[in-house]
Amino acid sequence: MNGPRNVRNNYARPFLKWAGGKSSLVESYDTMGLIPCNFEAYYEPFLGGGAMFFHLYNNGYLQEKILLSDINKEVINLYSVIKEAHEGLIETLKGYSQSLKSVSYTHLTLPTT
Repeated sequence: MNGPRNVRNNYARPFLKWAGGKSSLVESYDTMGLIPCNFEAYYEPFLGGGAMFFHLYNNGYLQEKILLSDINKEVINLYSVIKEAHEGLIETLKGYSQSLKSVSYTHLTLPTT
């Protein structure tokens, strides 16, 4: 690993699977010394699932100035909701969970020829 750091006990993980995601690679990159251990400012132009950001954050590599961006406005909206209104999101998702329990599912049977 790349020197001393403040590893977080409660860590966040990517919650989106993303094409081109780095989840399976960042630990190897870090072990090989390919990731700087300290950023005064971190700018992420291709956030997607956030694997690199979460790795850097969880391992204490990031300082105070962090700017996350992505061309996909829905991705940025999701991260903004999680940051600023996560309690409302949790309640909304609980409502979906309850409504899904009342849905009856039927199995599709294909006709045999």
